[in-house]
Amino acid sequence: MDARRTEASARRTALEAERKRAERAQRTMGELGEHFGKRGVQNLLYELAIDQLQLSAARYSGLLSAGALQLALAFDAKRGAIQKSVRLVRPGGDERVRSVSQLSGGEWRRLAFALSLAFADFARARLGLSCGYLVFDEVMQHMDARGQAAMAELLRCVPCETAVVITHGLASDALYGAFDSVDLVEKADDSSRVRRNVEVVIAG
Repeated sequence: MDARRTEASARRTALEAERKRAERAQRTMGELGEHFGKRGVQNLLYELAIDQLQLSAARYSGLLSAGALQLALAFDAKRGAIQKSVRLVRPGGDERVRSVSQLSGGEWRRLAFALSLAFADFARARLGLSCGYLVFDEVMQHMDARGQAAMAELLRCVPCETAVVITHGLASDALYGAFDSVDLVEKADDSSRVRRNVEVVIAG
């Protein structure tokens, strides 16, 4: 009887050890599938792309805000989503981290523009794509004169032949001088007229 009990106990121990080995193997295969399967490769590509976008977006957002705004990007592999946060530097040097939803209209415009330029850099570097023309629709909306001036200066550094900026007006007449050409669309009643190469007279 004792011999049978000993044999049964040994079998249970062996089966338990085999079960644990099978569980470890299953976990290992699951991890390999996660990292090297279709989803894992996609996540890796996202992470590599995010790093490059992060560098470009941080540089552009810093230029547009005199260093006051820094856009941070991170890829959440579990959710399959890009997380965005903003480091805000106050004049006294105090730093705060905010979500994009907490930004003002002008701050949001600056960061959206910085991210658009970062995507353009990424497409040019990774895919060999370049644009002869870039169209920016209302990118200066909700910005003060200083923000619009920073954006106009940055537009001259954009690697394209022509940048077209559509706006309902600038915060200061002096900003019109930042552009090589200004076309004015005038609306009256049910018709519109385009005045090409308008010379803007700056008062004072």
